[in-house]
Amino acid sequence: MKIENLSRRTFMKGTMLAGGGLILGFSLPMVNKALARQGDTDKATYPVDAWIQVDTYGTLNFVIPVSEMGQGSQTALAMILADETGADYTTIKVLNPTNNKLFNNPMFGMQLTGGSTSVRAWWKPLRTVGATLRGMLIEAAAIQWAAPANVCNAQDSYVINTQTRKKLHFRDLVKQAALLGPPENPVLKDRKDYQYIGKPMQRVDTPPKVTGEAVFGIDVVLPGMLIATVKQSPVFGGEVDTYDKAAAMKTRGVKAVVPIDNGIAVVADSYWQAKKGLDALNVTFKGGLTEGFTTEILENAFDDALFDNLNSRNAFSHGNPAAEMKNAHDVLAMKYHAPHLAHSTMEPMNATAHVGDDFCEIWAPTQGQSMAVQTAMNITGLHADQVKLHTTYLGGGFGRRAEVDFIAQAVTLSEELEAPVKVIWSREEDIQHDFYRPAASSAFEIGVDEKGYPHAWKNRVTNTSIMRRYAPDWLGEKPDASMTEGAAEMPYSIPHQTTDVVELETDIPVGFWRSVGNSLNCFFVESALDELAQHAKRDPYQY
Repeated sequence: MKIENLSRRTFMKGTMLAGGGLILGFSLPMVNKALARQGDTDKATYPVDAWIQVDTYGTLNFVIPVSEMGQGSQTALAMILADETGADYTTIKVLNPTNNKLFNNPMFGMQLTGGSTSVRAWWKPLRTVGATLRGMLIEAAAIQWAAPANVCNAQDSYVINTQTRKKLHFRDLVKQAALLGPPENPVLKDRKDYQYIGKPMQRVDTPPKVTGEAVFGIDVVLPGMLIATVKQSPVFGGEVDTYDKAAAMKTRGVKAVVPIDNGIAVVADSYWQAKKGLDALNVTFKGGLTEGFTTEILENAFDDALFDNLNSRNAFSHGNPAAEMKNAHDVLAMKYHAPHLAHSTMEPMNATAHVGDDFCEIWAPTQGQSMAVQTAMNITGLHADQVKLHTTYLGGGFGRRAEVDFIAQAVTLSEELEAPVKVIWSREEDIQHDFYRPAASSAFEIGVDEKGYPHAWKNRVTNTSIMRRYAPDWLGEKPDASMTEGAAEMPYSIPHQTTDVVELETDIPVGFWRSVGNSLNCFFVESALDELAQHAKRDPYQY
């Protein structure tokens, strides 16, 4: 998706904070158009009113529009802003986002962190807003000095007059800058003038994580908060059969036993009490879509799909591998299988919610704010402006926290009990109820020349489509490109090659897992190349 250019209209005029600081906000044309299409005409021209706050101490308070799950997005985006603004990197204070359509990822059109897009999506918008802020501060200094703005520059949170060598700190300029409009055409810095980008910098989230100030989802504490833990059917699609509620309620601290979708929750004053109550519950389950399913059955299904010519679709083709295979010096065949994999994030699934008659407030380590808010609206019947979501730090995400099942449970339980509730999954539940990286099989037929190099390459992958679950209407009849990532259009010069894919649905929930299809197909492709190297009696690296 093309990221639209920012124009002067995308910036709000500088406004004053109560303490005298400067607020600068911006929005994206694409987001404004989307809001207008959705009928939010009253909001369509309003930029975010607190993207960046420059206080009278010279600190840049920067609301990071993406979720920080250890990948370093906060640091990278802070570096971009510092460089373009001319700010001292150490004076930038990063803040986690709340839910707001104007924080929508420009590449997705929704508030979602994924696909390694944090820097790619916000690179130009942040450079532009940084250059705009720099221009306003320089103009404010030029007015004070009665000097032309083109003899001034900004560095280390100072505006410097290059002729007189006078300098003014940002904190001394915010009041004047707040009275100014943004520059017509903010000038972006040249690459050679970057002070931070491309250099090793201390991560902005390291100090709060070392001192314990950083708040992860599991750290959230609210007055009167209850703690819940859950047990869900070990068979996908199964349901609760029997349980001993009386035994659970006898456990000290247990407040309630509440049925939930495909399982049951025990709510108590503490996690340990909830867990002990869950153990006493002695819950049993029945039925399910995958009842009796085994690894052997699954692998056989994938192997059979490799020979399903009727449902095979081509993902990439170059040259004429079928014809050239007949002229090969030698032909090798290989087959590989990879299992489902859980995300196994360091922080187990958790979320906190507080639901009232006319509000729903959520604290969650989430990658998918838009989907979480919509889920809360579906459960409570509230409107979007009645739901507020606080994004905490994430103890790992990798795609798992783009799902909303754990958030739905917190909202459901809080609404049921009319109290704030934090849901914490056990590690066993976390592993057994993931949205897994799909299992897959891959078969190769490779014709090599007299030197042992591949000349004709045929590969068929069978996999489960993630996008078929996420966006079936968008995908339509097209093959899911994530199924052949790393297999189609390889970075190797093989004259004749083709990659086909067979989609196989299994009733096992699958989701985005770090690097998605590449994690499977790169393993398959590189393993095949290693076998070719062995056949050619060459070192795999040299080969």
